[in-house]
Amino acid sequence: MENKGKIIFGSCILILIVSVLSLIFKTYTFSLTVLSLIQLVAIVVFMKIKLKMKFLSAANIFLLFSYIFHVGQYFLFMFKLTADIPFNIVSLSSYLEMAKALQFYILCQNSIFLGIVIVCLYFPTKKLLSCKALILDDQKNILKIAVILILLGIFPKLYIDISKLKLFLDGGYLNTYAFKSFGFLNVIAHFVEYGILILLYYFSKNKKMSLLLLVAGIMLEIPIILSGNRGWAIICILMYLWLFFKNIIVFKFNIKSIFNVVLILIVLWFLLSIVNFISDNRSFTFDSIKDLLKLYVPYMKKFPLTDILGEFGGTMISLIYIMRFVPVVSPHGCGVGYVAGLLNVFPNIGGFLSNFREEMVFVYALPPEVSFSLGGSYIGELYYNFGYFSIFFALILGIVIGIIFNLLQQMEEENKSLVFPVCICIFATLLWWIRDYFSGIIREIVWVSIFIIIVNLILKWKGRNKFNEKS
Repeated sequence: MENKGKIIFGSCILILIVSVLSLIFKTYTFSLTVLSLIQLVAIVVFMKIKLKMKFLSAANIFLLFSYIFHVGQYFLFMFKLTADIPFNIVSLSSYLEMAKALQFYILCQNSIFLGIVIVCLYFPTKKLLSCKALILDDQKNILKIAVILILLGIFPKLYIDISKLKLFLDGGYLNTYAFKSFGFLNVIAHFVEYGILILLYYFSKNKKMSLLLLVAGIMLEIPIILSGNRGWAIICILMYLWLFFKNIIVFKFNIKSIFNVVLILIVLWFLLSIVNFISDNRSFTFDSIKDLLKLYVPYMKKFPLTDILGEFGGTMISLIYIMRFVPVVSPHGCGVGYVAGLLNVFPNIGGFLSNFREEMVFVYALPPEVSFSLGGSYIGELYYNFGYFSIFFALILGIVIGIIFNLLQQMEEENKSLVFPVCICIFATLLWWIRDYFSGIIREIVWVSIFIIIVNLILKWKGRNKFNEKS
């Protein structure tokens, strides 16, 4: 790696150029859309050349997902691509509002990029690997932890997913909102996905086992996807595919590699067509699975990628509305949303968390006729809390992502710590945060991390007791 000062200087020059261009084109939506794509490519190439970062690194995946979820519909509209768009941001906002939101997005991505660069150059992440609570006495403890996570979560997951699927078949997507479950039950149900992610890491050198885990993981998500509640499931499936590609698929120009890539593309085509089908038909009711399959067949013949951009690429509408109404109608949160979100770590005993509902979910600051249909956005949440000062706070997020990337990179060489399993679970949750709320992810991050550490300590204690008995 070349001189650190030169890398920082180079990254600042790139940020300056992009920022100046975003100010020049601040009212031109098409120009900003092109600029956001150039920014993404430039950042990925810069980190590849200067930081020796792999294209499938955690940092690049986060930036890519952030782009798809926020700029996906812009890309379709500006380049006149046809797609099924259930939530059309053009019909819900003006071009000036779209340009203003996109400019803010570009400036935030600059800060996140700078945070990643700073961490990769200066943050000593190896100190975290020496933490006693995270040291593994036995590499097989990772396998045990993953199995325990899956066993604890499998029945709650099946109960929730099948219940929602039944409600969907009886009355369509909106009928699934009739299902009520305790918050902690949802977190435990997600233990299954975290366990599969850890197993994919543990068996990263075993191609057959990794493929089996990939297929099993995807199959487990099918019921909840069919019910229309597909957001978290899609994130998990993409995480499975990311780990599979990252650790298993070696891109070489031979028949075997080409076959592997084609197979994965077929699976992706199948999954994307299912998502598009559910998006278009989730408000319908079906008399039987047979009726559902009849409607699904035509979707296999369509190119699904543009529809995916149309379906998931409208997250920017949350930022557009926040910039429209804050601070004109409602004041900025000034960080209260993040402080209140921390309370969500605790179980909602006696319903005390309900008193902080409006502070935890930033869209409740908007008029009811707007907020009822909105989802989350980590960039929208930043703007709600800090306005344009959010550009500096986005630097902190970049630092967090950089730390996770560094740790994941180091754990490919050193396998004697729980840092990788914990980080891979946190990273999956951060990807979900792109289109969710801070209060919605903090509980899962804390609970699953503490659970993994406690189980590891118990396994270490049992292992040492057995060793003492033998000696």
